[in-house]
Amino acid sequence: MALEAIQGIGRAIGLSRDPIQAVATVVSSIRHELRVDVCSIYLYRRREQSLWLVASEGLRPEVIGKLTLRAGEGLVGLVAERLEPVNTDDAPSHPAFRFFPESGEALYHAFLGLPIIYLGELLGVLVVQQRERRRFSDEDLAFLTTLAIQIAGPLHHAKISGAINRSLSHREASSDFLPGIAAAQGVAVGTIRVIRRETSLDLPVVTNTDDPVAESRRFRRAVTATRRELRAAAERAARFLPEEELALFEVHQLLLSGDGLVRDTQQRIRSGMTAAAAWVQTLREHLAVFEAMEDPYLRTRAEDLRDLGHRVMRHLQEGAGSETAEYPPNCILAAEEIGLPELTRVPQRRLAAILCNQGSELSHAALLARTLGIPAVMGLKDLPLDAIDGASAVVDGYEGRVCINPSPAVRHEFRRLLRDERALDRELKGLREEPAVTPDGYRLRLLVNAGLLTDLQPVRRAGAEGIGLYRTEFPFMRRDAFPTEEEQYRTYRKVLRAVGPQPVTMRTLDIGGDKPLPYFRLEEENPQLGLRGIRLTLAQPEILITQLRALLRADCGLGNLRLCFPMVTSLAELDSGIGHLRQVLSELRDEGHAVEMPPLGIMIEVPSMLFLLPECLDRVDFICIGTNDLTQYLLAVDRDNPGVAPLFDELNPAVLRALKQLVDTARRRRVPVTVCGEMAADPEGAVLLTAMGVDSLSVNAALVPRLKWLVRNISRRRMRRLLERVIECEDPGEIRQATRQLLQRAG
Repeated sequence: MALEAIQGIGRAIGLSRDPIQAVATVVSSIRHELRVDVCSIYLYRRREQSLWLVASEGLRPEVIGKLTLRAGEGLVGLVAERLEPVNTDDAPSHPAFRFFPESGEALYHAFLGLPIIYLGELLGVLVVQQRERRRFSDEDLAFLTTLAIQIAGPLHHAKISGAINRSLSHREASSDFLPGIAAAQGVAVGTIRVIRRETSLDLPVVTNTDDPVAESRRFRRAVTATRRELRAAAERAARFLPEEELALFEVHQLLLSGDGLVRDTQQRIRSGMTAAAAWVQTLREHLAVFEAMEDPYLRTRAEDLRDLGHRVMRHLQEGAGSETAEYPPNCILAAEEIGLPELTRVPQRRLAAILCNQGSELSHAALLARTLGIPAVMGLKDLPLDAIDGASAVVDGYEGRVCINPSPAVRHEFRRLLRDERALDRELKGLREEPAVTPDGYRLRLLVNAGLLTDLQPVRRAGAEGIGLYRTEFPFMRRDAFPTEEEQYRTYRKVLRAVGPQPVTMRTLDIGGDKPLPYFRLEEENPQLGLRGIRLTLAQPEILITQLRALLRADCGLGNLRLCFPMVTSLAELDSGIGHLRQVLSELRDEGHAVEMPPLGIMIEVPSMLFLLPECLDRVDFICIGTNDLTQYLLAVDRDNPGVAPLFDELNPAVLRALKQLVDTARRRRVPVTVCGEMAADPEGAVLLTAMGVDSLSVNAALVPRLKWLVRNISRRRMRRLLERVIECEDPGEIRQATRQLLQRAG
């Protein structure tokens, strides 16, 4: 009977889309199954150190979402404090008992509470109560323990997504924040205007046609209309964007002008599919390639494809949807995904912020928001677009969160923050030409990560000293075949010229694993441990040789190229790569090109290189640390797997100690170290990396001014004292707390 109940409750949890409905189902089912008077679930709020009643059967409905207990308060608080069950047949006589009259509970005698734990951390408390005296049995405890484990995962995701807050706030306006991704820094206070898409990329009901010629004409008209629409958006943007930023608008044009999407769709139409069905099928095929990638920069390009897909589909449907809208002052634009044309329609003096259900800090809308100096929050999965048009809101682009219908106190606080931010921005602009030097004289170089020509101008505007990582994958991703040497040469030459004389570290092609090419697919059971990075290009040396030829030729007469091999796992791989480089250098000189050997480095992303570092440093001029992959491989954690993602922490003691060992070894050999992973962009990580003695941090351009301010306001001596203390810690939470205290003291 218990097994059937557990399975039934599990199915109910899986089918429910509303988190409050899911936990209500759980408490109702438990109450029925155990025949108790009360069943409740409390959610633990770590920041407030409190327990929040989120679901109950047996207590007054009006206290749900309102009743809170301090950690350690009452029997429920005792369960949370001890992280173990409390089972008593006479609760009022227990020393920890506390009666809460507002809950409407009578003096229940029987009490069983047990912690809900997710990945070792307290998530909440599950409680059953009964008026009569009753000692709950071991079978009862086992039944509830099984259910607590089963609901922990869904409850955790509902908590971190803000879904529980939103479900409970339907009854009244709430000052709780919905969490998302901080895509562009800043704060805003204003009114939401929702932009809705009227098209779908689902496969149409009618998929076949008897008139391919007419369908082909329809498709060509839709493509032409979309190109016209994109050109008009670029013309509108030219009124308020500098010329170099307009290259953002070229990406959609390139995707639509390339052979892949249009050609593949036309082929499907000729085979008998309708234009809409052919377009959707082609789009899905191309989207699958990008969405399978782990590299966030390349995966984000799927957003461009989806946006393009909706635009063409709207024209195929001939008249679906309307593009007219009124924009209030201090307009906060909200949508599932926001395309560049939609952004250009809002008068710039009115646009205050951007909110999206989908997207990331690397989406083009986020890039444009940073250019315009307005906050953007992406990935707001639980933002209720259908219910917030016209609502007031505050947007926190630093923390990546939004508050709908904020209380007067919250609104007042954010208006104060807005004034403070404007004052800080004036100070940061004055630092653009200043070096990143600590008060006690330690010089740090701040660089930018890039991958598109549109990423280049912010390098100078942010006061960066070059590009610390240029990903060369994107020109390969948007094609139907490998680009030729000449095509690659033209791209690399533009990059080197645009940034020169400042250095540009170009990483050779890093495909495989999570980044397959549509025209070069590998079938592997575990692609993360398969052919990827330099391992793949050494297996197909013609790819590497062609790219090396293009890179060395592009650097002729400029001299600002720095070359970096990715995902090196052994000295043999490094030696092979160097061998190919020397061969190409010799051949180009024989052909009359005035090429020079550039500084050579490798990406340290695989733990094996930690143990081969002394030999490696004898062969290279610099190293780049990719903290994302290095952390993933050190901790055996896939950060895209929600079941283990909370374990991914670059401030894990094992990661910090590995990094310190790595940097210490490189400094003894006088080999420069650049960190270009996400740890460099985290102020806490940046402090600890600077304390270790890294030479450069490479981050998103928007972060450079604030990291420069940080470096110029905290002495390296203070950073090193902090590092000496936290390197001995065993808990990442202790490390983060100590580092935050230093940042707070620094202002």
